[in-house]
Amino acid sequence: MNENGEPITSPKDKLYKTLNNEPLLAGISLDDILFRCGELQLSPDDVCNLCAEHIPPAILRKQLNDPQNANYITYMRGVSEGKLNLNITLEANLSEPKVKDAYKALSAERRCEAINRKLEELF
Repeated sequence: MNENGEPITSPKDKLYKTLNNEPLLAGISLDDILFRCGELQLSPDDVCNLCAEHIPPAILRKQLNDPQNANYITYMRGVSEGKLNLNITLEANLSEPKVKDAYKALSAERRCEAINRKLEELF
């Protein structure tokens, strides 16, 4: 049963995929994956690995570094929309201490990931 109490029958349902050992992104278009990964601010390397069934990672990595490429634009649109959604949610729940703590933890995690990526690039 899904969160609505309905039977899990759709291959697009995350729990269905998990229960049937399918990749979570099976049956989802490349554009949808790129946009959602952008919203979640996953690193381009993670995005390339997740999209390997759709496009070779080396090609996608090159595309994600080209501001004129449609895949770059889709990913960056997701990044921007993710930031906007986060800020809207934070503003709406500003008085909630749990929201502030969650935001601090998320920010710390993203900073740590950015530092680690930079260290990998340099060394």
